[in-house]
Amino acid sequence: MSNYPFKYPISYGTDTFCVVGVATPTASTPTAVQYDKLIMVLVCEQRGGTILDAECNMVVDVTSDYIASLLIGHSLYTELEIMVKELQEKYNGISQKALIVALRDAYSKMRDRGMQSSDMTV
Repeated sequence: MSNYPFKYPISYGTDTFCVVGVATPTASTPTAVQYDKLIMVLVCEQRGGTILDAECNMVVDVTSDYIASLLIGHSLYTELEIMVKELQEKYNGISQKALIVALRDAYSKMRDRGMQSSDMTV
């Protein structure tokens, strides 16, 4: 048995942060029916804001995986509008607007808490 105090070993490194965006999806969506709120969790590198991992509480796992594939590799510091455009063009589900709101909420929380590169220009 391991002496490690957590269920899973931390694999993201020390130069990272986690930020959570929240949105209220339209009442008729499966996400709203099951969860009430849409939650987007982003794990980012501190230095450049690159998204290392992403997850949303979508009803079907493949949807969350697909959304993660659109976000991972982009910088939360400098590529917000690129990610919004990706979601608008490539995710055609009924929760699209709520996903964009959650992404913008995560961005705002990151900025409000000063988790940004010192050389960031947005």
